[in-house]
Amino acid sequence: MATEWIYVVDTAVKIGLGALISGIAAYQVTRLKNQHESEKSKSTVIKDLILEAAKSADEYFDYTYRYFSKLDGIRISSEKFEFTDDDWKEAEKIINEIDSELTVARTNYYNAQSKLELLGLSQQAELLSTYSSGAEKLRKFYFADGRSVPTKEFLGEWCKKYVPIKKEFRESLSESFLGSI
Repeated sequence: MATEWIYVVDTAVKIGLGALISGIAAYQVTRLKNQHESEKSKSTVIKDLILEAAKSADEYFDYTYRYFSKLDGIRISSEKFEFTDDDWKEAEKIINEIDSELTVARTNYYNAQSKLELLGLSQQAELLSTYSSGAEKLRKFYFADGRSVPTKEFLGEWCKKYVPIKKEFRESLSESFLGSI
C-alpha cells in the first residue's frame, strides 16, 4: 500500500510540475507575442508619421518650386520684353495667385514640422526649417514695390543653397524611414 501511495504522489508531482512548466511557457510565449505586437504597432505608427511628414513636406516643396518658377519666368520675360503696365499687372496677378497658394501650403510645412518634432527627428526638422526660411526669402519679391523681380544671380544662388537642403532632407528622412521598418 505504501508503494501505491508513493506512485500516486509521484504521478501527482509529475502532473503538477508539467502543468507548472506548461503555464510558465504559455505565459512567456504570450508575453513575447504581446511585446512583438506592441513593437510592430509602434513601428507602424512611426512609419505612418514619417510618410505623412514626407508627403506634407513634398507638397510644400512643390508650391515653393512653383513660386520659384513663376518668379523666374517673369524675370526672363521682363528681361526679353519691355513690360507695359498691363504686363506688370498680369505678372502681379500671377504672383499673387501663387503666393496665396504658397501661403496655404505653409500648413503642410507646419504639419510636417510638427510630426518630425513629435518623432524626435530634429535634424530633419532643422533642414525643413532652413528650407522654409529660403522660401520666405523668395516671397520678399511679392511686388511690394510694384515692379521688383529677383535677379538671375539671386535665383541661381537660391538654387545652389536650398535645392541641396531639400535633397539632404529627403535622404535623411529616408534613412529614418528605413530604420523604422
